[in-house]
This record gives sequence, structure tokens and C-alpha cells, in this order.
Amino acid sequence: MAKTIRITQWSGGKPAMMYYVTQTPQFEGIWCTLVTEDGNKVRLSGNLTVEEGEFKERPISGRAH
Repeated sequence: MAKTIRITQWSGGKPAMMYYVTQTPQFEGIWCTLVTEDGNKVRLSGNLTVEEGEFKERPISGRAH
């Protein structure tokens, strides 16, 4: 089974954006660069968590609820 990586961007102590990817994100300076499942390259900075595992919830990448 392919690994799944969840990247969460936080704002005010709450998740603001979540991305689920299979490629390991790259870290350079203040940037976390990831490639989404549809091939888009996204650069994030700020308060982030990066987790690898199997996630039961799997919302569409984007704004967290």
C-alpha cells in the first residue's frame, strides 16, 4: 500500500488547510513544497504539521472543517 502524507496548515490553533499526498514534500528554508494528486505544485509556509500514515477521513484536499 502506498504511503499517504497529510500536511496541515494551522491558523489560530485550528486546521485551515489540509493536503493528502503520496510524494514526500520537500523543505527549503521557510517553504514546504508538495505535489498534489492532480499534479499541481503547492508551496506552504507557516505553522505546518506533516504526518505519514493511514487516515480514515479523507476529505478533498483544501479547506479543513
